[in-house]
Amino acid sequence: SQVALSLDGGLVAYIRGGAPNSKGEIPDPRSLAEPPKREIFVVDTKGGKTVFQVQGSAPQFSPDGKLLLWRQGRGIVVAPITREAGETSIGTPEFIVSGDTGQIRFAPDGGRIAYERGGSVEIFDLRSRTIWISSRPPGAIDRDPSW
Repeated sequence: SQVALSLDGGLVAYIRGGAPNSKGEIPDPRSLAEPPKREIFVVDTKGGKTVFQVQGSAPQFSPDGKLLLWRQGRGIVVAPITREAGETSIGTPEFIVSGDTGQIRFAPDGGRIAYERGGSVEIFDLRSRTIWISSRPPGAIDRDPSW
């Protein structure tokens, strides 16, 4: 589920594992000795090779294909994508926003992300590492940002 395709079609990301319940447990219908994890798989579409695997959800590729972003626990994580000599690799993940976030969207230029947190829309600048919080009228709840 939660399938994401890079703009050039060279990579696909998807989730394996169900959404956690209120206790944070991943569904285990087969009662496995080793409980399942909710993981993101990133696969090269040309050869079918898995190039990255990590716990998380909501994977997205930046518009320029140079970043992979996802939710992990209670935060947003980003990692660089490198393609050299026909090989793809995903670099070291970095937590960029902590807290319960939702509806993450890349800006068209790939330099910022918008997301919902606590009833407000926030903008995170990936270059300057700064956050801008949108103003809202008292009592209003903002959700589902778009560019």
